[in-house]
Amino acid sequence: MKATPEDHLDRIISIHNLGNHLSTPYSRTGNLQDLEDAITHTEAGRRTQGKSTRLPRACTVGHLLGMRFKRTGNLQDLEAAITHIKAAVEVTPEDHPDRAEWLSNLGHRLASRYKQTGNLQDLHAIDARVGSWNIPTALMLTHIPAARKAAEMLLNSPSATSEDLLRTCSLLHDATHLIPLATSRSLEREDQQHIMEEIRATSVVSLALAASLQAGKSPLEVLRLQELGRSVTNGQLL
Repeated sequence: MKATPEDHLDRIISIHNLGNHLSTPYSRTGNLQDLEDAITHTEAGRRTQGKSTRLPRACTVGHLLGMRFKRTGNLQDLEAAITHIKAAVEVTPEDHPDRAEWLSNLGHRLASRYKQTGNLQDLHAIDARVGSWNIPTALMLTHIPAARKAAEMLLNSPSATSEDLLRTCSLLHDATHLIPLATSRSLEREDQQHIMEEIRATSVVSLALAASLQAGKSPLEVLRLQELGRSVTNGQLL
């Protein structure tokens, strides 16, 4: 990396990857210095990137700052994380799968700030998560959790309306129908189980049933959702 020119794309990517790798020891040991080193190197990569590349390295910096906020509780880190992630969203094409991940991350950080401050403006976390869900090219591991998290916030929002409840039902209904596609039988059993855990499939189905009953959906529609969720679970058992 030292032999690569400072403005070369390979150097930018190498610095960024080094920052990512340095965050791994922190996840395992909890040593704050490892996280500090990861933030320092990743920020260096972001500052040296050229305008022509427009690589959304800012989101990684934002993610790492969010990790430090979770550890230290310093709101300045959370504010900086939100700023960086918003910058990444702005430079990412609307139909790019990475944009779904950035929006999901943004929703997570806005929700964290809402818990800290109670500022209703941060309920835009719902819009970020719905935006992530609405990107058809998103990975399933991003797509389905985005719908679940948006639905949870809509259900728990102090300003929720009957329209929000119907919106929640629609999100969870569609997400439930995607679960069988995410856990294809062509995958190894361990991979299927990992995906089920990552997307929290059981929670998606449970929320879908609860929201449907609360919205006064027909018993037949609720039963169909329940059977769909059961079929996925039984498939795993088989």
